[in-house]
Amino acid sequence: MAENICLMLTEATTTNALVRVLKMAVAAVDLNKRTVLYVDGRWAELARAGEFEQREREMKMLYKLSAVELFRHFQNAGGQLWISSFHVQQMDLGKRPLVAGATVVDEKTLLTFLTQGTVVLNF
Repeated sequence: MAENICLMLTEATTTNALVRVLKMAVAAVDLNKRTVLYVDGRWAELARAGEFEQREREMKMLYKLSAVELFRHFQNAGGQLWISSFHVQQMDLGKRPLVAGATVVDEKTLLTFLTQGTVVLNF
């Protein structure tokens, strides 16, 4: 059984996908899997400090859950947030504070992780 899980939030455009990914990320860390949430494209904004808090009201209204609590649980249980270095450059994210513990990764780092017996789910 794979010990690594990578949830890639790159293509989806709805908050429904974000909820699904966060819930799966929490489940994965609760199963003691090394879990990476990789964000790219428009989702790279999630790496900005305060972004989950800004989405909190909408998430509670629509889904009756807290994105902040899910994300904190994910991080506190050892989950890692990785951000595409390409999009950090494109969006000037490096000039703003990132979420505590967020890691900017290049393609080589991502591919190295993905080739280590990692289950990949792309959203």
